[in-house]
Amino acid sequence: MGGVLITVPLMWPEHMLPYDFYRYTSLGLALMLKEAGFEIIEHRKITVGIRAIFQLFLEWLSQGVLSPLPHKILRILTPFLFTPITFLAVLLSLLPCSEEKTYIDNVILARKL
Repeated sequence: MGGVLITVPLMWPEHMLPYDFYRYTSLGLALMLKEAGFEIIEHRKITVGIRAIFQLFLEWLSQGVLSPLPHKILRILTPFLFTPITFLAVLLSLLPCSEEKTYIDNVILARKL
């Protein structure tokens, strides 16, 4: 009997181009593990709902819009831009919402049967 801890991002910008070929959904991962003879002990989605959307926005902002700026300017701007955006994301995430279809990462703990 063996165990495995898997973490797989679902929604994130392409990276490691040109070899970024796969996106695994929570249901797809669960099915693949079950078909391979694993029992899922725990399966969580990390950074769900509005927090996922804000995280992607911050990634777009830092890697797209702000990336041409010199590093020194970025270090000065970061607290003034990213802190209020992150704070707003945390506040909005406190609103009652059951939306878990939008998420950044799957974390699965499973064991071989």
